[in-house]
Amino acid sequence: MSEYPPLDEQLKNLGVSLHEFVSRVVKGNRLLASTETQLERYEICKGCERFEADAGRCKACGCYVKPKVSMTYETCPIGKWTQDESSFDQWIEEGAVDEPNKDLPIYLKRLPNGTPIHEDQYDEMLKLIEEHEGPFT
Repeated sequence: MSEYPPLDEQLKNLGVSLHEFVSRVVKGNRLLASTETQLERYEICKGCERFEADAGRCKACGCYVKPKVSMTYETCPIGKWTQDESSFDQWIEEGAVDEPNKDLPIYLKRLPNGTPIHEDQYDEMLKLIEEHEGPFT
């Protein structure tokens, strides 16, 4: 059986992450790390002794790794990677090139109007756009 931190510690970790998420949304700050940062963090986690591959979770903090490595503000609980928004800033400066990459922990697609959206919602939103030709376009 895998050993994770106590449940109250895991809930605290989740609460801190959700607070930062909401704070950034309200302020209009970035959420997703750049492609390179996400992939680099994920590779570090997959090679870590604290990574539980079957569950996709970190035994050090109890978090699910894919969402955690995708957020700009997250950090590794044992210091293997830190917050990093600089590569995202560079990506924006280069014109935010949309390079589809299925290896990303959280994969986004762009709607016809350029709005990024999670791939699981893409087909449904595209269908709505085609049906209504309304505010989405």
